[in-house]
Amino acid sequence: MGWSHTAAAGRTLAAIEAACTATRKGTKYTSTNVFIERGVVYFHEVEMKDQDDDGIRGEIFEFVGDTMAHEAGHFHIDGDGKVLSGPDLFKQAVRRKTGKGWMGASLA
Repeated sequence: MGWSHTAAAGRTLAAIEAACTATRKGTKYTSTNVFIERGVVYFHEVEMKDQDDDGIRGEIFEFVGDTMAHEAGHFHIDGDGKVLSGPDLFKQAVRRKTGKGWMGASLA
């Protein structure tokens, strides 16, 4: 059985992944869920289950060397597409003023 979320939450996740891509430019990392903040390499994993608010939740992990990681936090996108918790990069990925996300990802 699958999981679901609102279109708004999905668009926010797409904007977050575009923002993650921008942080990886010029590095060896290519996965859409990897991001670099203050020189530290992280990745996020989405909890693939229905949320009470029709949003998206997940965990943030920090790479420790090339083969290990440890949990560094969580993120939550509500059903309206607002980032309620998570790293600053996630919160800034959605530019409410212009209605555009990183790299022009449409949020309409």
